[in-house]
Amino acid sequence: MRKTVSLLILSLFVVCGLSAKEYKVTSPDGRIVLTIDAGSDIKWSVAYDGKELIRSVKVGMELSGGKVLGSGESVRRASPGTVNGIIRPVVNHKRSVIEDKCNTLIISFRSGFSLNFRAYNDGVAYRFETSMKNDIIIKNEISGIEFPSGSASYYPLEESFMSHNERKFIYSDLDTITDKHLASLPSLFQIGGINVLITEADIRDYPGMWLRGGGSGKLTGVWPQYPDSERLKGDRNLFVTATREYIAMTSGTRTFPWRAFVITADDGKLIESDLVYKLAEPNRL
Repeated sequence: MRKTVSLLILSLFVVCGLSAKEYKVTSPDGRIVLTIDAGSDIKWSVAYDGKELIRSVKVGMELSGGKVLGSGESVRRASPGTVNGIIRPVVNHKRSVIEDKCNTLIISFRSGFSLNFRAYNDGVAYRFETSMKNDIIIKNEISGIEFPSGSASYYPLEESFMSHNERKFIYSDLDTITDKHLASLPSLFQIGGINVLITEADIRDYPGMWLRGGGSGKLTGVWPQYPDSERLKGDRNLFVTATREYIAMTSGTRTFPWRAFVITADDGKLIESDLVYKLAEPNRL
């Protein structure tokens, strides 16, 4: 009997060790809750005033050689923190003084990378951070999200990755947006009267993120592959005529662009938000 009880206790420890670890980051005002599930796959979700707005399908980064950061991972350390400061733009932005206040969580994994999450009063953001010795080749970044049924979008429909980013924002039922529909950023989504603006910040030595529909409220982040040859047509239209089989070759120790989500029930606050400015790298000039 004693042996049976011991085996049962051991099996419970094994199951707990293999199950996903759940972490939460809450905005300073408590209205936004970012939940991260760090198990065999990494997923996250966002709730606003108790209502779930966004559910992540999966987060990851595929490197050359078949290694996928974010698949079959083991958490080494989770470090919560806060940012509470003031940004004074050299040239006045929307305002001369910007309050930079949020709660943070950095989850470090044993394979050599971290995910940095932030929760502000007006949105959330996350990014990859790697600590590898040599340069790395990134074949693809994995970023799939899902909105609740009945969500809508102002979708900047694109014809291809060749764009001047001067598109019409087409109001659409999000369930009707499929893999035929490509969009540049920013893209605006509405869930029961709540606005979610998807955008990015701090892009350096890395391609910009685009979105492709998936039907039933699903979206997938997509990135153009690294150009191998280009052709200039006219004075400003530079077309990529061939690509490499990866999206970036970059330093193995670095931070990557922020995936940012401005969240507000007030349309005017979409314009007032300083989220992208706060996430951007400070001016080096």
